[in-house]
Amino acid sequence: MRKLNNQVWLILAASLLLSSLNACGGDSTSEKTSETLPQTATETEDVTISEEQMYIDALPGADFDGEVFSILANATTHGTISYDTEAETGETFNDFIYARNRAVEERYNITIELTQDDNVDSIARNMVTAGEDTYDMISSWIKNVLVNATGGYFYNLHDIPTIDLQKPWWDAQCSELLTISDRLYVAFSDMNVQPLDLLGGTCVNNELVKQYDLPSPQEAVYAGTWTMDLAYEMMRRVAGDTNGDGSMGEADTWGYITGIGDINALMIAADRHYITLDSNGEMQLNYSSEPVVEAAEKMEKLILDTSTSVYLNNHSWGSSVFQDNRALFQATTVRSYYHSWRSWDLDITLLPPPKFDETQESYHSMMSNCSMGVSVPATASDIERTGTIIEALNAYSYKAIDEVYYELTLQDNLARDENSVRMLDIITEARVVDIAVLNESAWGDVIWAFLNSFEKNGSAQLASLTEKHQKAFEKIRNDIVEAYESLDN
Repeated sequence: MRKLNNQVWLILAASLLLSSLNACGGDSTSEKTSETLPQTATETEDVTISEEQMYIDALPGADFDGEVFSILANATTHGTISYDTEAETGETFNDFIYARNRAVEERYNITIELTQDDNVDSIARNMVTAGEDTYDMISSWIKNVLVNATGGYFYNLHDIPTIDLQKPWWDAQCSELLTISDRLYVAFSDMNVQPLDLLGGTCVNNELVKQYDLPSPQEAVYAGTWTMDLAYEMMRRVAGDTNGDGSMGEADTWGYITGIGDINALMIAADRHYITLDSNGEMQLNYSSEPVVEAAEKMEKLILDTSTSVYLNNHSWGSSVFQDNRALFQATTVRSYYHSWRSWDLDITLLPPPKFDETQESYHSMMSNCSMGVSVPATASDIERTGTIIEALNAYSYKAIDEVYYELTLQDNLARDENSVRMLDIITEARVVDIAVLNESAWGDVIWAFLNSFEKNGSAQLASLTEKHQKAFEKIRNDIVEAYESLDN
C-alpha cells in the first residue's frame, strides 16, 4: 500500500490552518497560507518539494475581489462527484475536497459555489441563449454535452489562455479524441473522480473458483493471461443444471450474468472500436472490419450462449443469481462493487474485463458516457478567470485526490483483500475512451444497429453491417464536423 503523498497532507493542513485563522480572527491571505503550509508538512515528515507542490507553486497570482465561481452539475451522478462539499465531516475524502476548495478560494479571493440539478443541460442552453453568465463551469453527462456542443453552447477549451491541456491532470487521450476541427467542448481531469467510479469490470465469485478447482483469475490477470477464451472455459465448467430438471433456468448455476451493456464494454476490452480515426483524422465506421468481427465471435460465446450465460435483457430473474452464489462472473462498475456488492456474504473480487487474447498488450476498461467532465459556457464573461480557477482546482487535485479517494475511501476502508486493491489499480489505469460510446446520443440508430444485430444474430451478419449503415453514419459525421466548424468559439 502506498503512503499518502505530502500534497494530501498539505491540503488537509491548509483546512486546519484556515479554520484556526478564521476562529482567531487572524490574517487569512494567500501569502500567509503559502508561507505556513510547507512548515506543517515538515513537521509531519522530512520531504523534498514534490512534483504536485511545484505545480501549485507555479499557479499564477490573481485577486478576484470576492467574486463567485459557480459550478452547475448533474444531480444524478451515478457516482461520487468531487466539485465541492459544504463542511468538514471527519471523513478523509470529504475533508480533502473541502480543504482543496477553501485553499483555492483563499489563494484567489473567490467563493466557489456548486449547484446540482438534473435539468443541467436545458439550464445551460437557456442561459447561453439568453446571453447570461450565471454559471462559470458546466458538468453534465458527456453524451449530453457532445450533443449540445454542436449548438454553440460551450467555449472551445483550446482557446482559453489560462487552461493548459498539456498539464498532467488532463486526460490527454480523451481530449485528443473529442477534438474536432480544433474545437474541444468537454474534457476530463483530476478535479472530479466520478468517471473513475463508473469504470467497468468483471466480478468473480471466488467460492465457485475453489469449488470447481478453477485456475485463479486473479493470477491470470497478473500474468496477462486473463482472456475471453479463459473466461469462457471457466464458465463452461461451472454452468450446470443444479436442480436436475433437465433444463437451464432460474434455480441453476451459471457462468456469466450479462446484458446489453456488456456488448460495448467487451468490445472495448478487446481493444476494438466501432468508430476509429483514419490517417487524416476522419472518423470511419468499422462494424465489418476483421478485428471487430473476430471480437464479436468470442463475445458471442460469453454473452449469448444460453447454456452458460443469463442475458438479463431476456431474463430479469438473473439479477439475483450472482448474489445467490450461483454464478461465476457478472459485470459491474467500480462503484457498485466497492459500495454495494462488498456487503454481500460472498468471497468476490472485481477484475478488469478480459482481453481479446494474450497478445493484447494491456487491459481496457470502458469509460461511461454518463461520465461528467469540464465544460465552459459560451457566455462566460471572464474567460481568463474561469480558466485560472479550473486549473487551480486541478493542480490542488493532481495525484492527491486519487490517493485520498482510492486508498482511503475505497481501498483501506472498503476493499476485501489485497487482490481487490491491486485490481482497482489495474482497472483505473486501464481506462479507455471510445467516441462511439461517449457520443452515443448523436450517433443514435447507427450505434444501436450494431447492438441490435449482435443481440439477435451474434457475429453472423456483421460483415454487411457497415455497408448497410454507411450513408447514415457519413451524414451524422459530416453534420457534426460542419456544426463544429461553423461555431465561433
